[in-house]
Amino acid sequence: MSTYEQRRPLLYSRPRSEAHELATLTRRYFAHDFEGQTHARNVAWLAVRLGQAFSLSRQDLLAIAVGATLHDVGKLTVPAAVLETPGVLTSEEWKVVRKHPARGDLLVSPLVRHPIVRSAIRWHHERVDGRGYPDRLRGSEIPLPARIVAVADAYEALIAARPYSAPRSAADAIAELVDCAGSQFDSECVRRLVELDRSIAGPAMPDLTCNREAALPRYAA
Repeated sequence: MSTYEQRRPLLYSRPRSEAHELATLTRRYFAHDFEGQTHARNVAWLAVRLGQAFSLSRQDLLAIAVGATLHDVGKLTVPAAVLETPGVLTSEEWKVVRKHPARGDLLVSPLVRHPIVRSAIRWHHERVDGRGYPDRLRGSEIPLPARIVAVADAYEALIAARPYSAPRSAADAIAELVDCAGSQFDSECVRRLVELDRSIAGPAMPDLTCNREAALPRYAA
């Protein structure tokens, strides 16, 4: 049996046409939310670093990279005017934005079955205290990869310049995540982030994530 045949059950490979649709969907999202492309790249990089700190397998790291890249794809359903709002969102706008994890999962469901990829998309805004969304999962009900992506997503959002907020320093971002550990974020994920703090701006993204578009077809349904 070839290496490809051995790995195929893990990769849930399906026809190239569906893999192409997934790559097209990703490009559509990045065109819709231009800043989202940089955010996705940075979140994927940090999520992989955190996954390595948990000694996850190469295949799981690849799945985390893909899921982190696609985690905000549901924002395709959010009007660009809302995404680019420079001030505080209204309650109605927040309702629309908060639907993006479930809508992202729905968008990719015909194309992706891999549980790590899907969990990163659907559950990156869940909280360990059960007050997150969309499914109000609590603690270990949230898969570890989704907890990892949640921490990477929050850190990157804090240090990045946004229309509605100035960038925070790495130290301030770490301090805020530490304050929220055990309530919003998984304490162990935050602890591993603190351990990585001095090297976050160091090495380039590992080879396994540097070409995410090439990796996407592997996770097509």
